[in-house]
Amino acid sequence: MDKLENNLLDIKNQNSKIENTNTDIETSMNFISEQITSLVSKITYLEQERITVDNKISLLEEKMETHDRSCIKTSVEIRNLPKRIQESKKDLYDMLIKLSKLIEIDLQVSDIRDVSRQYSKKENKTSNLTVEFSNTLIKSNFLSLVKNYNKRNSNNKLDSSHLGLDGPLTPIYHIYH
Repeated sequence: MDKLENNLLDIKNQNSKIENTNTDIETSMNFISEQITSLVSKITYLEQERITVDNKISLLEEKMETHDRSCIKTSVEIRNLPKRIQESKKDLYDMLIKLSKLIEIDLQVSDIRDVSRQYSKKENKTSNLTVEFSNTLIKSNFLSLVKNYNKRNSNNKLDSSHLGLDGPLTPIYHIYH
């Protein structure tokens, strides 16, 4: 009987240990479940934020494209202009005014919104000039007169000498956006 009692006591102890282990496992599972729920909640929030950011990016891209199209309406790119050392904005404006007189357009500084030299590698002797006119009518007129000038002067088309630039003669090409 003692032996049976001892065995029964051992079984009760084992059962108690199993119950404690089960309680520990249940507590751990509840903790893990809470953590998973928290992670799911964070993931859901981050996905919503990503969608919001994507929408904002799309909107900004559309605005930039609209702005670029608007700027392009009045812009002209003059290519293959020889670089000058320490060239200022005033030099660029003066060069453009000189060109306008040559092609016989009465271009005023107020007709030019901006002139800028585009970046090019140091070893390049030429780079492009971007001219933004104040309106599309001036741009169209400018381009027409450049074409007419080159047609009328097929043996002496626009080149760097017409702009008073030193160095080897380089033909000037224009392209509009």
